[in-house]
Amino acid sequence: MMTETYEYTSAWTERLKAEGKAEGKAEGKSQLLLLLLESQGRTLTNGTRERILTCADPDQIDTWFARALSNAPLDQIFGE
Repeated sequence: MMTETYEYTSAWTERLKAEGKAEGKAEGKSQLLLLLLESQGRTLTNGTRERILTCADPDQIDTWFARALSNAPLDQIFGE
Protein backbone atom coordinates (compact mmCIF):
# COMPACT_ATOMS: atom_id res chain seq x y z
CA MET A 1 0.00 0.00 0.00
CA MET A 2 1.41 3.33 -1.02
CA THR A 3 0.75 6.48 0.93
CA GLU A 4 1.22 9.98 -0.25
CA THR A 5 3.36 12.36 1.72
CA TYR A 6 3.30 16.09 1.56
CA GLU A 7 5.29 18.84 3.10
CA TYR A 8 3.31 20.60 5.79
CA THR A 9 3.21 24.33 5.26
CA SER A 10 1.45 27.26 6.82
CA ALA A 11 1.75 31.02 6.76
CA TRP A 12 3.90 30.76 9.90
CA THR A 13 6.34 28.22 8.44
CA GLU A 14 6.55 30.12 5.16
CA ARG A 15 7.33 33.33 7.06
CA LEU A 16 10.07 31.56 9.01
CA LYS A 17 11.58 30.19 5.79
CA ALA A 18 11.54 33.67 4.22
CA GLU A 19 13.15 35.21 7.30
CA GLY A 20 15.86 32.55 7.29
CA LYS A 21 16.61 33.15 3.63
CA ALA A 22 16.80 36.92 4.16
CA GLU A 23 19.14 36.48 7.13
CA GLY A 24 21.38 34.15 5.14
CA LYS A 25 21.43 36.56 2.23
CA ALA A 26 22.31 39.50 4.49
CA GLU A 27 25.03 37.45 6.21
CA GLY A 28 26.65 36.57 2.89
CA LYS A 29 26.51 40.17 1.70
CA SER A 30 28.02 41.35 4.99
CA GLN A 31 30.96 39.03 4.52
CA LEU A 32 31.49 40.29 0.96
CA LEU A 33 31.36 43.90 2.11
CA LEU A 34 33.99 43.21 4.78
CA LEU A 35 36.16 41.48 2.21
CA LEU A 36 35.86 44.44 -0.17
CA LEU A 37 36.71 46.99 2.51
CA GLU A 38 39.66 44.97 3.75
CA SER A 39 40.94 44.44 0.20
CA GLN A 40 40.87 48.23 -0.22
CA GLY A 41 43.21 48.49 2.76
CA ARG A 42 40.66 50.17 5.01
CA THR A 43 40.97 49.90 8.77
CA LEU A 44 37.62 49.12 10.35
CA THR A 45 36.75 49.81 13.95
CA ASN A 46 35.12 47.06 15.97
CA GLY A 47 31.94 49.15 15.95
CA THR A 48 31.89 49.40 12.17
CA ARG A 49 32.61 45.70 11.78
CA GLU A 50 29.82 44.87 14.25
CA ARG A 51 27.42 47.22 12.44
CA ILE A 52 28.07 45.41 9.17
CA LEU A 53 27.79 41.93 10.66
CA THR A 54 24.58 42.64 12.56
CA CYS A 55 22.78 44.36 9.70
CA ALA A 56 19.85 42.16 8.63
CA ASP A 57 18.75 44.41 5.75
CA PRO A 58 20.23 43.21 2.44
CA ASP A 59 19.24 46.48 0.74
CA GLN A 60 21.21 48.51 3.29
CA ILE A 61 24.25 46.33 2.76
CA ASP A 62 23.88 46.81 -1.02
CA THR A 63 23.90 50.58 -0.47
CA TRP A 64 27.06 50.38 1.62
CA PHE A 65 28.66 48.08 -0.96
CA ALA A 66 27.96 50.50 -3.81
CA ARG A 67 29.42 53.37 -1.80
CA ALA A 68 32.50 51.29 -0.96
CA LEU A 69 33.03 50.50 -4.65
CA SER A 70 33.23 54.23 -5.33
CA ASN A 71 36.07 54.50 -2.77
CA ALA A 72 34.04 56.89 -0.65
CA PRO A 73 35.43 57.60 2.84
CA LEU A 74 34.08 55.33 5.58
CA ASP A 75 31.99 58.10 7.15
CA GLN A 76 30.24 58.57 3.78
CA ILE A 77 29.77 54.84 3.26
CA PHE A 78 28.00 54.38 6.56
CA GLY A 79 26.44 57.82 6.90
CA GLU A 80 22.72 57.81 6.43
